[in-house]
Parts: sequence; structure tokens; C-alpha cells
Amino acid sequence: MTTFKQLDAYIALADTGSISAAARTLGIAQSAASTLVSDFEALFPRPLLDRSSRRPTHTVDGAEVLMRARTLLARRDAFLFALSSKELPMRHLRLGVTEVVALTWLNAFLQSLHSEFPKAEVHLKVGVSLELRDELRSGALDAVIVPDSVRNHGFFKARLGSIENHWYCSPALHPGTRTLQVKDLSRFDLLSRGPLSSSGVLLEDWLQDNGITPRSVISSSSQLVVLDLMVSGLGIAHLPEPLVRELLARKQVMELRVRPRAPAVDYLLLFREGSSTKLHKRLIEMATAACDFSARSQDFIARAAMPAGGTTR
Repeated sequence: MTTFKQLDAYIALADTGSISAAARTLGIAQSAASTLVSDFEALFPRPLLDRSSRRPTHTVDGAEVLMRARTLLARRDAFLFALSSKELPMRHLRLGVTEVVALTWLNAFLQSLHSEFPKAEVHLKVGVSLELRDELRSGALDAVIVPDSVRNHGFFKARLGSIENHWYCSPALHPGTRTLQVKDLSRFDLLSRGPLSSSGVLLEDWLQDNGITPRSVISSSSQLVVLDLMVSGLGIAHLPEPLVRELLARKQVMELRVRPRAPAVDYLLLFREGSSTKLHKRLIEMATAACDFSARSQDFIARAAMPAGGTTR
């Protein structure tokens, strides 16, 4: 008969990639973690793990068992919460966010998490939308904050807020007119987040819907790289105002007023399906309260050394 300790050990091995790291995560001896995983695997007629390489990988059966184990433990946590109204059962949270969130209101959200769950470990990943969603789907992350997209199908989702982006460029590229029509964007080189970013895909779809083909496109998964390339005069970029506020004050960039505007981008908090517990609802409430894209966590422009780079296509 399986135990919750065995499930915890099996999931910890999947999340960390090694028995030693899983043992550290669980706060037990390495030998104890190894025994828990071996005893759990022995309950099944076929191997759950392929140990032919240095890092164990899941077999087809192992991946199926892992998915069901995560669902079972999520229900356990929901059951424990139902029995106790004083303390939420969150020991750790693996959270993925996009760079825009990290550079605006993430700090406020993490402060709230630490205040309410002082003993919880938060493992943070800052990345692009497509990769974050893939890691959520595979179970490597517990929750992600990403722009709305058709790729969000199949997740439990909650809308947090929206952000409006504007067009910016180096003063050297500014055409001098007060307002441009959207067709005028074809005269410029575009600096984009690329196909791995939902905001980048949404922007390119909007341009295509309006019949706009930029003169060329330089894409980078890094928001800071896009900012650096824009300051260097390599093209125009569609960005949130808080990210360029300091550059505007220094007159290193200027806004291009374009009509009509591209639609605002909605941001969602995503969980895997079946994750609708009181704990998740509390996380949604905290994230919604913290969500403020007009904020800026720090003067990152002054601190960051932004190397030029990206992918040209």
C-alpha cells in the first residue's frame, strides 16, 4: 500500500532530478528518500523510472503515475485545509512569471506571500510565456502568470489585470509628427519579443490584421535586450510605460503616438486543471490585489548592464 510520504518523495525526485536534491527538499536523509522511491516503484508491474542515464527520467508509465500523484496530493492539501481554517497548507510554491511582471508588481506579490506564508519556500522562474506554460503543464511549476492566449486552453485560469503598451523609439528615429497612422509603422524596423512570448505573438497578429509589414524584425526573448536595442536606434518597440519611464525622463527614448492603438493585454494566473482549492483561490486574491502594471520595482535601467543581442529574421 502506498503512503503520502512515498508520493512526496516520488514527486520531489521528478521536480529536482536527483535523490539527493529530493531528500534536501523533503528534509530527510538521502537513504530514506531512496527507500521511499524504491518502495513506491515496487508497487507497479513495470518500471516508473529509466535509470540508464545520470539523471533518472520517467517512462511512459512513470509519467502517468506522476500526473495522478500530483492530483492526489492536491486533493490531500484541499482536504487538510477543509479541516483547518487557521493555516493554509502551503509548504512551497514554484511560480513562473514573465519579465514584465518581474519588473513591475512581482515584488509586492512576493511580500504578501511572505507575510501570509512565512515558512513557505517560493521557487521563482522568470521566462517567456510559451516555456512557462509548458512547465506548468508538465508539473515543473505550480502556477504561472502570463498574458492571455489561445494556448492557455486546458488550464484553470483567473484574470488579474491588463496592461497597455505604447510605441517607443530613439529620438534619432522619431519622424517629428505628433501622430502616426498604423500604416506608417511599415516604415520602421520592429524590435519584438518573438514567437515564444504571448505579447510578441499578439502584437505580430495585430500588425498582420492591419496589413502592416515592418521593414525588418529583430526579436529577443529578453525585455531588457529589446530596451537596449531601442535606445541604440535599431528600431521601434511596443512596451509598457513603466519599463521606459526612466528612459523617457532622460530623453533617451520618445513615444510614437500611433492611431489606432493595439488592444490591451490581459494577464492571467494559471494552474493545472483540477487545482481549484481554497488555497488557490487565496493565491488569486493576493495576486489580484498586488497586480499593478503601473508600478516599477526598482530603477532597473540604471542598474542593469544591457548587452545588445537578439535574433534577426
